[in-house]
Amino acid sequence: MKHLKLYEDYTDEEIRDLMGDLHRVGHSSLVFDLYFPEDSFGQRSQKKEEEYAENWKSGIDPQRHIVKVEGQIPDNSEPEWVEITLNNGDFIEYSYEFDRRHGNSNTKFKIDDREYPECAREIETDIESGKGHLERIMTCYDKEIEKNYY
Repeated sequence: MKHLKLYEDYTDEEIRDLMGDLHRVGHSSLVFDLYFPEDSFGQRSQKKEEEYAENWKSGIDPQRHIVKVEGQIPDNSEPEWVEITLNNGDFIEYSYEFDRRHGNSNTKFKIDDREYPECAREIETDIESGKGHLERIMTCYDKEIEKNYY
């Protein structure tokens, strides 16, 4: 385990390593800033999503965990955007826009700036499954990582 020295510059990789060390010894390092509506349904959804983020472990690599979640879910339907950072440095982006005038949606799913359109469609269409937003996003993440992991 590394030790933190005061007044020293750290690279992003060193910070992620330190956060991973803290998580392995039982300290939570989750930053959760996912906006939901202020109604009771929104508050229950937020609690459910935060619990999911806190407890998520990758099915491919159990050492991977979520360290940061940011985003906005304005009306308890699809998130406008969600950004998720993992302890290994992977950065996941999900965004959804609905064009009311033309009646179509624009959904994007990225891992480290690489787009996965089939995953974006799967996350969007899986809304009826009863899974939470983060669960649908992280399921797609694991599927894509598994394709590239083996």
